[in-house]
Amino acid sequence: MKAPALPALFNWGKVPTGIVLGLAFGLFLFEGSSALIGWFAWAMLLVACWELAALLGKTTRQRLVLAAATGLAALLSRWLLSSNRAAVDEFMFLALLLWTVIGPLSLLRERPVPPVPAAVLYCFALVSAWLSLAILVEYDRWLLIAGIAAVCLGDAGAQLVGKRLGRTPMAPQLSPHKTWEGALGALLALYCYATILWWLFLQDSIRHWLALLLVTGIAALGMLGDLAVSRLKRQVGVKDTGALLGSHGGLLDRVDSWLPVLPFLALMSSLLA
Repeated sequence: MKAPALPALFNWGKVPTGIVLGLAFGLFLFEGSSALIGWFAWAMLLVACWELAALLGKTTRQRLVLAAATGLAALLSRWLLSSNRAAVDEFMFLALLLWTVIGPLSLLRERPVPPVPAAVLYCFALVSAWLSLAILVEYDRWLLIAGIAAVCLGDAGAQLVGKRLGRTPMAPQLSPHKTWEGALGALLALYCYATILWWLFLQDSIRHWLALLLVTGIAALGMLGDLAVSRLKRQVGVKDTGALLGSHGGLLDRVDSWLPVLPFLALMSSLLA
C-alpha cells in the first residue's frame, strides 16, 4: 500500500512561490526568536524525513517511525552538545567528512546504496543540518543568513547561466539539466556576492581571498547535496521528493543544498571566531 503524500501548500507557479517562500523565510530568520526558529526547523526536519522515507520505499508506519526517531535524535544531540562547543565542532567535522568522502563515493557507485545505510546516512545529514541551524541562529545569525542567501544565489546563477549557455552536463545520469557552465555561473554570482559583502562589511574582519574561499566551499557543498538527493530520486524514478510546495516539489527538493552547507557554516563560525 502506498503511503499518503503530504498535501500541497502552494500552487501559485514556480516563480511566485519561490519569491513568497524566500521573502517569508528571510524575514523569519531576521525577526524570529532563536527558540521559534529552532522548533520550526525541527518541524521541517520531520517533513524532510517523511519525504526521505518515501524515496526509500517505506510504508506509512515506517515513515512515522523514521521521522519520530530522527526528530528525537536531533533533540537529544542538541541537549547533549549544547554546553560543549568543542563537541559540536567535532560533530560538524564528522558530518562534513561524511559529505566530502562518502558523498562523492555514493555518487560514483553504479548500484544504489541499500535502503538501511541510505536511511542512516541521510538522517544523520538531516540531524547535523538542524543542529547547525539551531546553533547558528543562536550564536551567529548573520553568518547563517549570509550563507543561506549564498546557496539561493548560487542556485539562481546556475539556473540562469545553465539554461542559456549550458552545453556540458555535470552528471547526466543523475541530473541532466545541471551543467558545468551553470556551475561556473553559480561561482561567478557568489564571487560577486562575497566581494560586495566583504567591501561593505568585512574588510576589518577577514581577508578578501578567505571570503572567496568560503563561498567556493558553499558552492561545491551545495552542488554535492543537490546531486545526492537527485541520486535518490533517480533510483526510484521520480522528479520531486514530494508535492508540498506545489511547482517547487517537496521540502527536501528545496533544502537539499543546505544539508552539507549548514555544518560547514557552523564549523566556520567557530574557526573564524
